[in-house]
Amino acid sequence: MDMSLSEFLQAMTEAGLKKFEVDVETDESLSEVRRQRNDLKRELDRTRDRVSELEEQLQSTERAEIKSFVENNPGVNLQEIAQRVVETGADRAVEQVNHMVMTGELQYEDGEFYI
Repeated sequence: MDMSLSEFLQAMTEAGLKKFEVDVETDESLSEVRRQRNDLKRELDRTRDRVSELEEQLQSTERAEIKSFVENNPGVNLQEIAQRVVETGADRAVEQVNHMVMTGELQYEDGEFYI
């Protein structure tokens, strides 16, 4: 039935039934729920690991850009470094998006991107 227990009781009472059995059966066994929980936990752990890897990869890319800029411009100040990261960020984003389209991670249709 697609009704809550209280709705069921109300419907049976309104229908004039005074004696009826209310049996609640679980949809899944405890072991099935545990298995699902464990599967979800493993998936969460894998996702967290992947996010961590991607964050490290992003930081590594940014660090490499900064290091290269400082190497080519000795004595540069922090404001100039920040400006360089801002100016070249768009280029790196375009490269990443193009790569994602080529690998099928993103779909490009009519000037718009989709997953």
